[in-house]
Amino acid sequence: MSSIGPLLLAAGDPVQILLASGLLLILVVIGGAVIFWARRQIKRPSRDEMAFSLSDLRRLRDEGRLSEEEYERARDILVKAARGSGEDAR
Repeated sequence: MSSIGPLLLAAGDPVQILLASGLLLILVVIGGAVIFWARRQIKRPSRDEMAFSLSDLRRLRDEGRLSEEEYERARDILVKAARGSGEDAR
């Protein structure tokens, strides 16, 4: 008999059905927004993860601690990483 109770309640009043459906829809939308926000936060690289900036690389190259080839390789990697994080923000 306990499974008949919700059926009787749902069959009794269409206003209650609409209110419950609306509340459920609102909860699903809010939950989706929270999940979307959390995924963006997880995917976004923090500034601490970037070991070097372009100015750091230039300085190392100018000091002779990086060859021109090493500088260009590191710069390309850094630029690609920055472009990849920019695409997530769109």
